[in-house]
Amino acid sequence: MLHGGFEPVTNGLWPRPLQVVVLKKYKLSEPHSLRTLKKELNALVQLQHHPNIVSPNLFFVDDSGQGELPAAYIELPFYDQGDMERWLATSPGESEVFFALGDVLRGLDFMHTRGFVHCDVRARNVLVRRASSADGAGWEAALSDFDISIDSGARITRFTTTSTFTTTKAFGGFEGILTMAPEVRKRRVPCSRASDCYSFGGLVFASVFRGVEPEVDDQTDIVAIPPHRDEDLRRLLRELLCPQHEQRPSAAEALAHPAFAAPGQRVREDAFRLAEQVDSELMLLEEEREGFSREFVEQQRKLAEENAKIEEDRGRLRRRDRELEQRSREHREVAAEERAEMQRELKKLKERKAELKERERNMARDHASKERQLSSKGKALQEKEAKVQRHLELIRILFCLVVFRCACAAAEDRFCTGQERSCCGRPSVCLQRSLALERDQFGPVGANTLTGACQEGRSGQ
Repeated sequence: MLHGGFEPVTNGLWPRPLQVVVLKKYKLSEPHSLRTLKKELNALVQLQHHPNIVSPNLFFVDDSGQGELPAAYIELPFYDQGDMERWLATSPGESEVFFALGDVLRGLDFMHTRGFVHCDVRARNVLVRRASSADGAGWEAALSDFDISIDSGARITRFTTTSTFTTTKAFGGFEGILTMAPEVRKRRVPCSRASDCYSFGGLVFASVFRGVEPEVDDQTDIVAIPPHRDEDLRRLLRELLCPQHEQRPSAAEALAHPAFAAPGQRVREDAFRLAEQVDSELMLLEEEREGFSREFVEQQRKLAEENAKIEEDRGRLRRRDRELEQRSREHREVAAEERAEMQRELKKLKERKAELKERERNMARDHASKERQLSSKGKALQEKEAKVQRHLELIRILFCLVVFRCACAAAEDRFCTGQERSCCGRPSVCLQRSLALERDQFGPVGANTLTGACQEGRSGQ
């Protein structure tokens, strides 16, 4: 039979499979025992699965009624070395002691990060067993007994007399007066993370300086630290046992001391930290999934708003459907046929709409093609017009030259002999020379044009 803070703890065999476990019993008929059960269950549930916290295997209630009132049991794993005070009596090595103290500090830091204060950190509340994995030191320590632990997130209005009694009676034990912080011991203030660190400092003092009675100044509460080869350890003890609670280091800061770094422990700590990181990432993924779900709902809402326009078109058919439904329930088959017809009509409308869209796209392509054709024709007409304009300009110039040549020919006609006249009775030698000259300058077209103009001029005379 082991003893916890308030309830009996029994060793036993449990067929699941056959193994040694610890059963902690709570009498449900006693209000104090029931309150203690609720507090310890609350702490164990939120602090489980840490290697340096004693995690429960299961919880059950025995109401068999065999002459006893109902009782609740918490099944805890069995630690073969017992509590730390009994284990230290076997004189383990200093490295093993610091390894176990590092485990206690890691468990305490985990409690503090989860918002809990142990309020009773001492050797009897630390259980030790052989490590399940070969990690160098071979021991594994874990915090236990959370009967008087408190949730620092909850509002505390008074100091619990239970924790006062429990920690005060330990002054004559293994840690002596260093079990309780001076601000808690003297001013009756609630326990805090700083008071837990003070109690851990008392545990370190009693573990390192075994058999040495601590000297504490009654006025200043300063603890005299005995000589030790590790000055950093003495400095850490002075900081942990500092009377001013605000100047004490946290559990995480105390873990930075190299004395608490044991072989293999960093691997376990990193693995646990990685597990917590995975849990946090899973929570973030869950939050992102919820965000995506909200976005999906919002998109669905927008799609519903867009479909409302289509529903307006369907409204006429639905109103008709409702009218048919209101007329008689006996004509549901007819209404179903009409509904099917309306669905087909709606499908045809959709197909018609798609066809119109396709025709519109085809017309747009045809229009663009015709515009390109008209544009090319316009360019061709512009080129022809420019060519005609050039020909007209050439004709005007030629006409002026013809008129001038004809005038010159008429004047020369008076001086030419009768043998040089042509068959039409007009001078031709000078005209033939002019035509040859024009042919050389303007080509056959210009010469023909000039000849026609001369003939027209002669016929006019």
